[in-house]
Amino acid sequence: MFLRRVATLLLAAVAATWPMAAARAHDIPKSSNPAKGAKVSELSEVVLEFNNAVKFPKVVVLNAAEEQFRRRSGG
Repeated sequence: MFLRRVATLLLAAVAATWPMAAARAHDIPKSSNPAKGAKVSELSEVVLEFNNAVKFPKVVVLNAAEEQFRRRSGG
């Protein structure tokens, strides 16, 4: 009976931590140009490199006033 409880608790602990292990499997950025936090006077391109292929990355670029940069249409 005691071993059964220990086995049940051990199984519950493994099951509870399983999602945390899976969360570490997300793609992460390896490098960027300009570098993270860099301040530049002009910007024509942002290059990001991830540890794996990324289908839909969300990138936010801020101007000097910390307003979100909006890409101009038609240009």
